[in-house]
Amino acid sequence: DIRPVSWASRETPSGPVVAVTLENQGWGRAENATATLAFAAGGGTVRDPTRVFSLSGENRTTLEFPVESGGGRFNLSLSLNYRELLVNSSTVNLSVFFGALTVAPTGLAAILQGGGGLILILALVAAAAVVLEDRFGPGRLRASLGRIGARAGPLKAAAGRRLRLRRTPP
Repeated sequence: DIRPVSWASRETPSGPVVAVTLENQGWGRAENATATLAFAAGGGTVRDPTRVFSLSGENRTTLEFPVESGGGRFNLSLSLNYRELLVNSSTVNLSVFFGALTVAPTGLAAILQGGGGLILILALVAAAAVVLEDRFGPGRLRASLGRIGARAGPLKAAAGRRLRLRRTPP
């Protein structure tokens, strides 16, 4: 009788992980049991959704599943499939359990949800384009920026002077 007794989400260096603690409430040992985790209504993906495990009677184990999502509260389903050995035969148990938890956003989704994330990405792309163009191109971008600065010189000088208004005869 294997059941989930706790659901948790935590951050790791490689991204968020959903950890499900399973408990074998029976006396028999579960060998080569499988647990498959999925987002019940979309909203994310489980990178490696199936785990194979063995669990002795009246014992616990925790399975970790790396996930990707835009962040938020999600319903998750956990399918357990294992054999139960009886005296004269065996039966297959297939159980589905549901849990709800908050999962942190991953990768690009985390950056975009933060304030100014899109501006940061655009600034990085623009800086990379300038560096690549200057390094591998003929330097046209730097030359064109120099021409713009040269044209702005007379305007800056004129802006510093006082303007005199003259009356024109009618």
